[in-house]
Amino acid sequence: GGVTEEEEIEVDTEVAIDPSVMAARWAFGVFTLMFVGAALAAAIFLQNIVTVYSFGGAFVSVSLAFILPAVMYLKIAQHEPLSLRHPFKVLSYFFLVIAVPLALLGVLRASVNFDAPSCPSAG
Repeated sequence: GGVTEEEEIEVDTEVAIDPSVMAARWAFGVFTLMFVGAALAAAIFLQNIVTVYSFGGAFVSVSLAFILPAVMYLKIAQHEPLSLRHPFKVLSYFFLVIAVPLALLGVLRASVNFDAPSCPSAG
């Protein structure tokens, strides 16, 4: 009555090809390749580090300061109703409405100076 080695391999194989696990691994791999590809493209095509700092400051700082905390709180408080009795939920939506356009405007502003030289000529 014990489990044979062949049966154990079958069970392990069924878990390994679970569609949800495979989809998550596939999505993680694609997401990782996109980030590595974007970093590689930036390293190849950008002429100066100021452009990288401009994009980072425009998008990452707004995301860390306003967007991510608001999204995290909304995830935690997803079962609370949206009302003035829950002011943090209202403020989180307010931050999202304000911060997302500001982040996009910052990226747009950084892209205006995309080809600017790192040291402008004097005179």
